[in-house]
Amino acid sequence: MDPIIDISGLTLALDKSRSLPSLVDRLSLSIGPGETLGLVGESGSGKSLTSLAIMGLLPKAIGATAGSILFRSERAGAVDLVRLNDRRMRKLRGREIGMIFQEPMSAFSLVHKVGEQVAEPLVLHHGLSRKAAVAEAAHLLDRVGVREAGRAVERYPFEFSGGMLQRAMIARAVACTPRLIIADEPTTALDVTVQAQVLDLLAEVQREVGAAMLFITHDLAVASKVADRLAVLKNGRLVEEGPTRQTLNAPRHDYTKALIAALPRRASQTVAPASEADILTISDLSVSYRESSGFSRRRALKKVLSDVSLAIRRGTVTALVGESGSGKTTLARAALGLIRSTGQVTMVAADGSRFDVGTLTGKGLRAYWRRAQMVFQNPYASLNPWQTIEETLVEPQLQHGLASTAKARDTAVEMLERCGLEAGMMKRFPHAFSGGQRQRIAIARALVVGPELLFCDEPLSSLDVSSQARIIALLKSLRRDLNLSVLLITHDLAVTSALCSDVAVMREGQIIEYGPSDEIFDRPRDPYTRRLIAAAPKLELT
Repeated sequence: MDPIIDISGLTLALDKSRSLPSLVDRLSLSIGPGETLGLVGESGSGKSLTSLAIMGLLPKAIGATAGSILFRSERAGAVDLVRLNDRRMRKLRGREIGMIFQEPMSAFSLVHKVGEQVAEPLVLHHGLSRKAAVAEAAHLLDRVGVREAGRAVERYPFEFSGGMLQRAMIARAVACTPRLIIADEPTTALDVTVQAQVLDLLAEVQREVGAAMLFITHDLAVASKVADRLAVLKNGRLVEEGPTRQTLNAPRHDYTKALIAALPRRASQTVAPASEADILTISDLSVSYRESSGFSRRRALKKVLSDVSLAIRRGTVTALVGESGSGKTTLARAALGLIRSTGQVTMVAADGSRFDVGTLTGKGLRAYWRRAQMVFQNPYASLNPWQTIEETLVEPQLQHGLASTAKARDTAVEMLERCGLEAGMMKRFPHAFSGGQRQRIAIARALVVGPELLFCDEPLSSLDVSSQARIIALLKSLRRDLNLSVLLITHDLAVTSALCSDVAVMREGQIIEYGPSDEIFDRPRDPYTRRLIAAAPKLELT
């Protein structure tokens, strides 16, 4: 049977007028009906560029200098997507080729309701009325695990958590049951239970219409579960391809072997922290907000956090795990004083300074933020697109009066390199980096002011395994060398077991289980914790 997508000798280059190295070099891949090809490799290896070339969405500065992308369209027959004009390409996007983008916040319009955006392909390609399309959108959102889907269609993207928005984007991509599904890190922001649901949903759509799927991921455990074949990219070149199990158990190329070796592995976390004293104490923390209902003036009070208590020991990495919407990010924002809350949050700095967060204003709050920093979940949204990376890393130091401009630049370079990037990247803007590289920049920005406490909201979710290994090693060294304390919000239980000494499990705004990492993984007490651990994808090598 002919493949649905056949890429042959594809070469993508930046600014064709110059003799620069190709970003993707003579890539050849094919995917048959009902088949899933896993495309893996480090950030910047060309995975997302390949997907954008298929969709006809490459930036203007990047073009195909050689090769073809043959797509067997249901209506138009075999067409070369490289040579297709915009008008004909628009007829394929959404209807026959659906794409799940890596960063959901940048893929949605912030001024239109989520339901309208999920429904749009149904209106454009299937001719449904707006009312019928929104009703179908609610059904799709329910299928991908969005709670209260009938009400969620009336909300805006900024009212969704990162994981919920990722699910909405998946719903939009599969709305028209396309022949080809391009999934660019589709489960990056999802907790393990919803991840399993989404992977099952994508498999179900494939079975219904015989769709081919290009599954781009840095998670080899997920790839081993969903992909029939694996293709490994390095610096834009295909270095290995073969059946998934064979590739993972008997890799031929040294690069593939290095990726497998870099996977986070569980380590005993029984090493005593540098100090038994608590750096942060949270007592009876509650957060509520008023939820509007349509045009009604009544605004119901919704409780997001309910009497949460938690203590973080100095010099430890504590994981906060749980499903999207359980209140993890809200807890971190409240502990930082970024949103209103009731209860008590107290930080005791190394010099004995005490910060009662609920009472801080002005200079007191700025002094606290110098000692407690946050790495946000979405680096694309948290980095200023108009600032170079140098300005991004220098500005916080100047704002806090920590160094002269020259010294601040030196610190910026040191932190950038410590996070696995090069000093030569300092003059670039955020859009010039891959998602994983932007995440590393966000981590470096938080570290330049020398905090004692770091709130990390999914800081590793968009990183490939080798980059994850570097950041895990970095956080371990910072914890050891600088006595840094970390609250790590994550859905990745493999990272949790490799890095964290303590684990707190959150569900529906409450901490339901808390204890040492080894105890949580070996002897979980709560049934919900047991379900989380059981749902986590595992890479089993023979």
